[in-house]
Amino acid sequence: MTYTKTLISHPLFLSDTTLPTPDHPKTTTHSSSATVYNHSSPSALPDWHDHSLEEKLQHVFVDISISAEEKDTISHLLTPLRDKNEATHFHYQHSVRVGLLCYDIAEFMHLDKKPLFYGGLLHDLGKSCMPLELLAKADVRLSENIDWTTKDREKMKAHVTKSYQLVKAAEYPEISEIIPDIVVRHHRYGRDPYPKKLPKFPAQYSEGTKTMIGFYSRIVALADVYDALHRLDQQQRSEEEIKEYMFKENLELNVLIKELYKKGILR
Repeated sequence: MTYTKTLISHPLFLSDTTLPTPDHPKTTTHSSSATVYNHSSPSALPDWHDHSLEEKLQHVFVDISISAEEKDTISHLLTPLRDKNEATHFHYQHSVRVGLLCYDIAEFMHLDKKPLFYGGLLHDLGKSCMPLELLAKADVRLSENIDWTTKDREKMKAHVTKSYQLVKAAEYPEISEIIPDIVVRHHRYGRDPYPKKLPKFPAQYSEGTKTMIGFYSRIVALADVYDALHRLDQQQRSEEEIKEYMFKENLELNVLIKELYKKGILR
């Protein structure tokens, strides 16, 4: 197997990671380019860029009335996940879809849209720090017939803590406060909850704020699983099977899930 080296300058990113090139015997398609694209020019966008997804993202930015500085901070955070490679871009698109779904749920429930949207949008940010060959294995388009092992799963768990660190380091209070605590908790609700040890809440958080963070992270977890089921299992599970799974694995949210299906937010 041969690899393409790629370097990322951010101190929280891996400084020397590897990516399987197209000669991988079990890989169907792959782009080995690690080019960072200039988004000021449409022609510079990679061919795997989803323009409709970007348009929806921009629509939400307008709706929640964020400042240019705040938008730049979000873009800066997402750039490595979006542009580093096709393998990371797969997870970027997932993150955007989860963020958009969280936004729709917040709107339906009359919740504060911004923190829930940001929690969904940035929940997998740390995957930009994961080895690219590991990310490629998680993408069914790039790793057909490659087994996802228990060891792979354990390695991938580190992305949650990385996500927390990256968002916490953002130089904008509306992003660096509360959002990291939502992000780091979104994998605490499954059958194998992680991380085992959570960072302490800042001293200034009220009990109400802590409760809100817990509920918002639960919604992010719901949106994350829903999109993952469509992303990974679209050829294995029917819509009815996915719906059944959503109810079975989220018993405490069954009333909400029923209403989300009724309103067409979940389909």
